[in-house]
Amino acid sequence: MISYYSTVSLITQQITGGYKMKKYAGMIVGGMAFTMAALSGCGQNVKVETTAAAVQTRTAAAETKADESKTDESKPTEGATWKFSCFDAEGTPYVEAYKAMWDRVEEETGGKIKVEIYDLGQLGNESDLLSMLQTGGIDAAQIGASLLAGYDDAFNVGDLPFIFDSYEHADRFAKTPEAEEMYAKLEDDGLKMYYMGIIGYRQPNLVKKVINSPDDFKGLKWRVMDSPIQIKTMEALGANPMIVAYSEIYSALDTGVVDAWMNDGVAFKNLSIAEVAPYYTDMPLFASTQTCIVSKKSLDALDEETRNTVESILKEDLPGVVKAGWDQNKAGLEDLKANAFKEYSVVEDTAPYLEKVQGVYDDLVKDYPDCQKYIDAINSVR
Repeated sequence: MISYYSTVSLITQQITGGYKMKKYAGMIVGGMAFTMAALSGCGQNVKVETTAAAVQTRTAAAETKADESKTDESKPTEGATWKFSCFDAEGTPYVEAYKAMWDRVEEETGGKIKVEIYDLGQLGNESDLLSMLQTGGIDAAQIGASLLAGYDDAFNVGDLPFIFDSYEHADRFAKTPEAEEMYAKLEDDGLKMYYMGIIGYRQPNLVKKVINSPDDFKGLKWRVMDSPIQIKTMEALGANPMIVAYSEIYSALDTGVVDAWMNDGVAFKNLSIAEVAPYYTDMPLFASTQTCIVSKKSLDALDEETRNTVESILKEDLPGVVKAGWDQNKAGLEDLKANAFKEYSVVEDTAPYLEKVQGVYDDLVKDYPDCQKYIDAINSVR
């Protein structure tokens, strides 16, 4: 049976971009190498055996160790308790979809894996969770995919403005060879990824008006995350980007520190944002990309049959899990439009906006040339 570990208050997470995260596994290996080098240069008299007998002894020992390792890997998994972290609350469609996936893992592994679900961000923010996933401190976590740009530049692509037209568009890309290539880039950092989709868009929410044309951005004080792509996008649209902490957004909108910001329906509802910013515009400005990351260390501790079962279930079920998040967000927005926002508009043609932000794409490819391949792949499945 899935175990839930709930908390009373919602800990809202802020995703940031544009920086490199420490790759802990690499640091550990580097530190070990440094230590060995230091020891070898300390002037100690170390006897080096060069006889054929010594070489044979060392070779036999290495082969024995390798055989033991293979034996360990083939051992049946006797029982493991996995910890899974998510940020929505128990009972929401998104978390219930995750629960169904983990229920299936428990059932199809014959109870070899038990899963404890920690909702509402109890186990830490996303940066902390990624570090714990690398060390095996936790086993799986819901993660905003934009944060993965700290591990590989390719993941910056998902942050580009107007990059995905719809849930279906993102889903098509997620199943391409190029997307699979992106997922594989994380393995050297001890992270396993099987799918990336969108649960909604970060859409414009304003204090005094809706957006009907690119000119409506001009001169507005616009709250952004500490993300170079978001900052450059707002500048390209003519707004004045301002970095404001998530916890201060309501007050900043209420007092006129900023005129606008962007997020998805869940965030709007959680902050009761319509009280201070009652104008909303439906446009796919920035995608809210989501994934489930699994600890490679946790997977490697499983026997081959159990590991294959877990990975097969994740590949099959994660698209549906993300779709549940998309549907939850869409329903929340419909409720806000009907009962909370004073006025809303819908942008049908994004071409004039995309034209203004083309330089953001150009700058990204200039800084990270490999990103062009992934942009092309996304465009090929529109």
